[in-house]
Amino acid sequence: MDCLDGISIIVPMKNEVKHIEKCLLSVIKSAVISGRKFEVIVVDNDSVDGSSQVARRLDVSLLETDAKSPGAVRNYGASVAQYSILAFIDADIEVPRNWLTCLFNYYEKDQDIGALGGPCLAPRNASWLVCSLYPTQLKDKISENAKLPGANFTVRKTIFENLGGFNQDLISAEDDDLSLRILTSGSSCISDTHLAVIHHGYPNTLNGIFKRQVWHGSTQIKAHGYFTDKMTIATYLFMFCNLMLLLASLLPTSMFLLAFITEFCLLTVVGFNFQKNKKSFSFKELFQSIFISFFFLLGRGIGLIKELLIKF
Repeated sequence: MDCLDGISIIVPMKNEVKHIEKCLLSVIKSAVISGRKFEVIVVDNDSVDGSSQVARRLDVSLLETDAKSPGAVRNYGASVAQYSILAFIDADIEVPRNWLTCLFNYYEKDQDIGALGGPCLAPRNASWLVCSLYPTQLKDKISENAKLPGANFTVRKTIFENLGGFNQDLISAEDDDLSLRILTSGSSCISDTHLAVIHHGYPNTLNGIFKRQVWHGSTQIKAHGYFTDKMTIATYLFMFCNLMLLLASLLPTSMFLLAFITEFCLLTVVGFNFQKNKKSFSFKELFQSIFISFFFLLGRGIGLIKELLIKF
């Protein structure tokens, strides 16, 4: 049985001068309220905007690395951590006051819990673009076989070390990969909406959303395989439909209509998926999500094509 001697909070950081102070102050406040032993380890990944100077003003340990992947940055921080629970929080995250108290209660109650976290919410004052994709409030929900986001991911140190940490070869989806390996090892991986955090760094333009999804899409096959991930399958279908629409002049009208209807249905499903767990449902936000889903899937598709070209 693991002894919960404290928690090591690891914050990877790259050019986050806008958010890092708010992030660290919220983490320290939550840790103090919990009454448990803690340490905060900030891992600066070649920031050039003054982020490290801000971090140095606070009571944290500051490391520096030129690692080339998010997993490598997180693993470097974990390598010097001293406590039995590792908490990975991105530098643009703000945690609630009771976040660490809830985490400790979970881990103490159930020794089978290998990893624990929650969703990342948009700020209440975020733009309509951000709120159309990411919720500001969620229905109460607990998932016991979850894929945790790397921005809000805690794990027992023994399990993390036994599994070799995050996959350093993945540019994205290293959090999904570790979640699946934890589940395969026989431990549970729990997501609870009461452990939700606020993510201040969501892209707030269509171009930003597109670029973020190109990045995510560039390793989706390497992380998930060809046909095991729903979003990867949706991306295949989206790209196929758009290919049919581009070849409209060479195809029968019935094929064009089928491709158009299929793509519209796909965008509706993806848009609804962004809305389904929100605390309140809005048709206006659903239609906005359907619109934005085009750019979301287009980015994923471009990233997937880039990955396939490198692979073959």
